[in-house]
Amino acid sequence: MPEKTVAINNELGLHARAAAQFVRVSTQFECDIFVSWRDIEVDGK
Repeated sequence: MPEKTVAINNELGLHARAAAQFVRVSTQFECDIFVSWRDIEVDGK
């Protein structure tokens, strides 16, 4: 399966409204999406 890495370079990070939109869009795809920060990785859906 193809793999893609995307970096969000924002000093303020991914806040609630943008995170909610990210989840709404990500659930439209049949794939695994993970979000990580430092040593923490979570399901992006």
